[in-house]
Amino acid sequence: MRCHQPTKDYVTRRTAEGKTKTEIMRCLKRYIARETFHLARVATSGPGILAWCHRY
Repeated sequence: MRCHQPTKDYVTRRTAEGKTKTEIMRCLKRYIARETFHLARVATSGPGILAWCHRY
């Protein structure tokens, strides 16, 4: 919320909508969880992951 400009813009927009800092943090955490879950699924799906695991 301090350094990332898109997040700063998001916080400004949500604050203008009347959201509290706690509510904004909750929304940001949900967004991070969705992105992380998506990246984890992409990383573990497909035949490439098995070939990568067997190398180590």
